[in-house]
Amino acid sequence: MHWLHLLEAAVDDDGLPANLLAVLRAFPSVTDPIADHPSLAALDRAVASLPVADRLIEEVDRAQAAMFERRMKAVLELDGDARWQLLKRGLRCRVAGILASPGPRAARIRAIIDFYFAQAAVLRWADPSHPQPADLPATWRDVAPGVRHGRIDGRSAWGPVHLNLLSATDVRIETGNFSGRDFAEAVRETGACAGVSGGFFLYSEPDIEPPSHRGDPVGLLVHDGEVLNPPWLRRSALVQDRDGRVRIEAIEAPGPRWTRAHGTHSPEDAGPVAAMIGTQVVARGVGRLAIPLAGAVVPCRPNEDPGWHPGSIVNAVAGGPMLLHPTEPVLDLAAEDFAGTAPPVTFSQDETFDQNLLPRMGVGIREDGSLLFCAVDGRHFERAPGMTLRQLGEVLRAHGCVYAMNLDGGSSKRMVVQGRVVDLPSTEVQSGGRSGPVRPVHSGILIHAGHGRAHT
Repeated sequence: MHWLHLLEAAVDDDGLPANLLAVLRAFPSVTDPIADHPSLAALDRAVASLPVADRLIEEVDRAQAAMFERRMKAVLELDGDARWQLLKRGLRCRVAGILASPGPRAARIRAIIDFYFAQAAVLRWADPSHPQPADLPATWRDVAPGVRHGRIDGRSAWGPVHLNLLSATDVRIETGNFSGRDFAEAVRETGACAGVSGGFFLYSEPDIEPPSHRGDPVGLLVHDGEVLNPPWLRRSALVQDRDGRVRIEAIEAPGPRWTRAHGTHSPEDAGPVAAMIGTQVVARGVGRLAIPLAGAVVPCRPNEDPGWHPGSIVNAVAGGPMLLHPTEPVLDLAAEDFAGTAPPVTFSQDETFDQNLLPRMGVGIREDGSLLFCAVDGRHFERAPGMTLRQLGEVLRAHGCVYAMNLDGGSSKRMVVQGRVVDLPSTEVQSGGRSGPVRPVHSGILIHAGHGRAHT
């Protein structure tokens, strides 16, 4: 019998909740090399050994491959009732299918492990008798004039939550690339009262090839008027103008262009074009040209400058998707170029439909013009499994935000207040007292008190 049919039959035979079927059927495009088995015992033997690290070493470095294998082992070691035992079989079968399918595999392995970890947390902790996260009390303290740090730690209807909030009025934001630097140290050295992780960057993608590098920014990044990365991808951005106004809006470079959201090459009839990585032209041609992973191919005559100019923008960082907006659609991944092979593929090729509980970072603007950053801790089973994008938006709305967007989360999510990391970052999935190393912050946002004004 097909392994999925075996597990579906077990749901009926054991009287388990029917909503488990939706979890088992997630990731439907995974190749299935273990379709037919006579019994659950035979299926268990077929997927008992899964060489995650050995297969992923073909795509990512040894440290990342080992990390993904540790994550899976940690998830499989979680205790649970018959529902979780059934889902663990589903996880093993899906992972076996990914490992046996053509690559790339790493991003899908990461996504499916996170997905089942999230489902285990939902099974264990979801309880509608507890308050919504927005109704849990926050403990606040003053950091600097107009800047306050808050913390929410407790049980909610969604499960355990551990959130750090940063409220900022009349501030200057400074966005930039902090690759190769300790982020907390950078916050201290600049005299900023606080800092948070910024936008996405290349990291686990399997096709990072020179002249692209791991750590290259994905999306708009402007530092003190200097364009570090143009908005080749149309994504939500946190922006501050010369007059100090801060806003959240989707920004894109004008005119036609082709990015990885559209394919891997520009069309044959594109005419004279240039391939861009950041602000640099890396290739010129006519018609079909390879599209850089985090860049674009743009129409460009010989000797023409295809660059993008920021106008009045002084500092800006893109993330996405938009979480809150009074008039425009939100959580519209395709509209913000999260499609195709555009990085990060965990967003562009999400097969969970925003069901993953993950570490998140979001920023919103309230009715009174103040900024609110929210760092959601995740991947900790008992204390903070994480949140979906929609749940992050609901928390920001409950704290008064009318505009909000997602920033880079996951293992590089970070909030630093007065030079000290206040959130709980980790690359590992955790249970009990475990902890793990953290991934570096590449683009970040520094908060300088008393230098600007937010705008809605």
